[in-house]
Amino acid sequence: MKPAAIRHGHRQVRGVAGIRARDAGGAFLRRRCVWLAEWCRITFAPHSKWIVNAILAWTVADEAAVRRDVIGPFEEWTFRMPPQEWAKWKADPVRTEVMPPLSAADQRRGFMVYSRHYLECIFPETRPREDGLNPALRIFASPGEYATTNFVVLPLVALRDATVSVSVSGPVPAANIDVRHVRFMRARPNYTVQYRYRVVPDVLEHFDALEIGAEENARFWLTLRIPNEAPAGHYNGKVTFTSSGGIASIPLQLRILPIQLHEDPTKVFGVYYRHPYDQMATAPDERSKEYFRRKA
Repeated sequence: MKPAAIRHGHRQVRGVAGIRARDAGGAFLRRRCVWLAEWCRITFAPHSKWIVNAILAWTVADEAAVRRDVIGPFEEWTFRMPPQEWAKWKADPVRTEVMPPLSAADQRRGFMVYSRHYLECIFPETRPREDGLNPALRIFASPGEYATTNFVVLPLVALRDATVSVSVSGPVPAANIDVRHVRFMRARPNYTVQYRYRVVPDVLEHFDALEIGAEENARFWLTLRIPNEAPAGHYNGKVTFTSSGGIASIPLQLRILPIQLHEDPTKVFGVYYRHPYDQMATAPDERSKEYFRRKA
C-alpha cells in the first residue's frame, strides 16, 4: 500500500515515519502522524485489494494510556493469541552449551562472532562452541551453482544499526551476493502437538539495519551465485559486520571447481504446500497475481 495522504485544515501532510515492527508471530507497518486542526481526512491508494481494518486516533495527553490499554492488547491478540488462550501454551526448553571464555576484543565491542554448518539450527539461546569462534567462512561451488554460508552474532549488550557487507575478489559480482537475516518465530514441535511451542529460525529476510537484543543470536545468511563462465580457482573476500558496538571482519574463502553440474531431467522437486500458481489464478488484481507469480 502507498503511504496514506493525510489532509488537515488547508494543507496536506504525509506520515512522519514508517516503522517496520516485528514480532515472533508476524510483522506490520505503523505510521504515526500528528495534526492540530479540527478535522482530518485520510486517503489510501492501495496497489492491491487489501483493506484497512481500523484507524485509531488519540490526543497526545492520552498516548500512554492508549498504547497500554488499546494498542498493546490489540497487537497481542493479532500477532500472538488472546491472553486466556496463550496462558495454556508453554515453551519447550532448549538445550544450551557452556559459554566459552570471552576475549578482550569481544568484551570491548560487546558481541561474539561464530559460525555453524548451515543445516544446524541456531536458536535464540544457542551458545557458541570455542572451535567456531571468529570463523573463516569457506565455500566451494561449480560455475552456475548457488552456494551458501552463514555466521552468527551473539550480542553481550543490545546493538543498534547492525549492517552486513560482503566483498569477494574474482568473478563473483556484488549483484550475485545475497545477504539476509534469519528471523525467529514461534512454532509447534510438530503438526499434532498442542500447547507447546519453540522459538525457531524460520524466515530469511532482507534488511537495511537491525537492532539486536542482548544475549539473543542474530544469524546472517549469505548466498552466492557463481557466474556460468567463472574460471576455476581460489578467491578471497571479506564479510564486515558493523554495529553500535564495533566492527568485525570475517574472512571469506571461495573455491570454484573446474566442473559443470548438469540437471537431471528425470527428477522433479517440489514442496508439500499449495503451489502459488493456484493462488495466482484466483487473485483479484494484477499486483496480487504478480506477487504469487514471483513466489513460484
